[in-house]
Amino acid sequence: MWRFMLLKERDKFEEIFAWKGIRCIRNHMWTLICNTKLYYSIIDTWSTILNDCENYKADESPMRLFFTIGGLNWSLDVSKKVGMTYPIFSNNMDDMLSKYPTRKLQENRHAFEIIDNMKREEEPKLYYGKIPSILHSHFIKYLQLKGFQVLSQMIRKLKPSYLSMP
Repeated sequence: MWRFMLLKERDKFEEIFAWKGIRCIRNHMWTLICNTKLYYSIIDTWSTILNDCENYKADESPMRLFFTIGGLNWSLDVSKKVGMTYPIFSNNMDDMLSKYPTRKLQENRHAFEIIDNMKREEEPKLYYGKIPSILHSHFIKYLQLKGFQVLSQMIRKLKPSYLSMP
């Protein structure tokens, strides 16, 4: 499977993944190679698969929401005021949550984890800047406006944790 996805002799624009509105082409798969900046459609592909897997968990299992970033990326523009970027975030969240089993959203423990393919030697804030706080702010506002008051208060207290790459 890995060789098939990364074959350079094949059409680099060949669609390798297409499901629930998320698409990924062979050229984007090449960004999985070590020391390459990961293309957003790779994260969107995995987020879509992982979110769908949440449908099949036992009712007592905590559910996780994996954000896609292709659509959210435009709402994280640090050069714009948060109020200007929120509508983009909200539209993308509506779309993302329409594909997500939200039935247990308020019942679970919560974490704010950032997963990427960077090997960081410095503080994560140097790499991400304001982006985690913008995402956090947008998500809290989104939850409040959708009527999830208790959940938004719980999420407000969370601080981001960062996955350390080996």
